[in-house]
Amino acid sequence: MANRIKVATWNIGSLYADYAVNWPYLQQMLRSQTVDVLCMQEVPHEEELLQAICDVGGFSYSLFQITSISHIHKGHDMGVAVFSRFPIQALQTIHLDKPTVPIAYQGKTEVWHDKYFLAFVCHLAEQKVAMVTGHGFPFHRYGLENEGNYGIIQPSFVQLDKWVEELPDDTRLLCMAADFNLATPLHFMPYCRQHFRDVFQDEATRPSGRKTDAVLIPHGVRAVEKTNIMPPWKHAAADNPRGIFDHNFIAAELQW
Repeated sequence: MANRIKVATWNIGSLYADYAVNWPYLQQMLRSQTVDVLCMQEVPHEEELLQAICDVGGFSYSLFQITSISHIHKGHDMGVAVFSRFPIQALQTIHLDKPTVPIAYQGKTEVWHDKYFLAFVCHLAEQKVAMVTGHGFPFHRYGLENEGNYGIIQPSFVQLDKWVEELPDDTRLLCMAADFNLATPLHFMPYCRQHFRDVFQDEATRPSGRKTDAVLIPHGVRAVEKTNIMPPWKHAAADNPRGIFDHNFIAAELQW
């Protein structure tokens, strides 16, 4: 009998900027769909929020790992989080190197903290599967995401690609659901490029029209249904200098 599971990913980062809009949006997404595993990035380190997500989504299990202090809400920590209807356990943290390029944006020097990916095991009824979530460096902000900067971008993903390649034969990697901050992350991972595909390839995953989020699945796994829901708001305008959240909620029901 075929196995099915619905996996979603969403970058909640700007929750601090517009909590009154972002939190209801997440509630709406979770109440309108039955998501089995929810991967999230830039999640505020707040126990009440983590519990509220579990309650709204009907998740019995969760993982949270602090990645850095928040670049949005100073003095607070943020991290990656996984919420699941099935038992889960952390498997490994895969650190990505920072690119060796000047970090300057709009005339100001920026300090960007380490990004990394979290691998975890999900215990389904009939088998165990591994999954990965995380957050890539924002190359797009510096005009570095094109193929001409292959030598800068690829080193940051070597660790992730190597980890996937060296997985033991008895471990099935079901998917990587993350905000890679790249339109084509597989281009920079030679091994994964041969064995995986992007469910949302060439689809915008942000209201701005950009593609930075992905659900990568290996050949042999099918996406029988997919969801790409744009939030009901756009980027910050002159009359809204706080900034507004700009990632779509994307989900894929996988079968293998």
